[in-house]
Amino acid sequence: MNNWLDELLTLIIEPSPSEERISICLAEAVHTLGFRYYHFVYRKVLPLSQERVRWLSNYPLAWRKRYAQKNYFCIDPRIKLARSTEELIVWNDQLFVDTPQLWRECREHGLRHGVTQSVLNGAGGLGMLSLARRHPPISRAELKSNRQNIRTLTQLTLRILSRIYHNEATASLPPLSDREAEILRWSADGKSARDIAEILDISKNTVDFHIKNSVQKLQVPNKTAAVARAVLLGLLR
Repeated sequence: MNNWLDELLTLIIEPSPSEERISICLAEAVHTLGFRYYHFVYRKVLPLSQERVRWLSNYPLAWRKRYAQKNYFCIDPRIKLARSTEELIVWNDQLFVDTPQLWRECREHGLRHGVTQSVLNGAGGLGMLSLARRHPPISRAELKSNRQNIRTLTQLTLRILSRIYHNEATASLPPLSDREAEILRWSADGKSARDIAEILDISKNTVDFHIKNSVQKLQVPNKTAAVARAVLLGLLR
């Protein structure tokens, strides 16, 4: 078994691995797979109304600054395609036909040959791993040999980071009581406060009281948002 795979499997069971350790493991894995650079993007689920992205990368600093300066994230065809497919994306001229400047500058910074793999997690988060190098070109035999390893690397990294960021999101939130969680579950099923009161044989005022507490604990503006956040954070299982 590859050393990087052993290390990632170890990180999965650790309670709180550091991003530094994850980055070191990614660098080792990328080198083993024949690449120089990696860039892992994690799109968080919350808030739903805006893009929330975190990343780990050893891309050249000059390219990362240029990429941010030009806001290439909004037009990058790899990102657009990765949102709709989990097939391995191979970088080529056709992929960047509508963004020639991005492609030219990417290659000028040493990222000439690369691939991108995306994976969705169960909560709706997106993990996207790009591997790149200056040379040589990527052969068909290499793609065939590495396809599953790249997917495994992406899946395990997403699993580790999802847990870290999930723990961060829930650490500052007071825990829901059993009754609060129960009422939110019924709300998620479309039941009104009056329906829930009848089902649980309690007063509607009591239901409203628990919903109000849930809204405050989850730091959201209303019941609908409380249900959505609780579901996405896995608090209603």
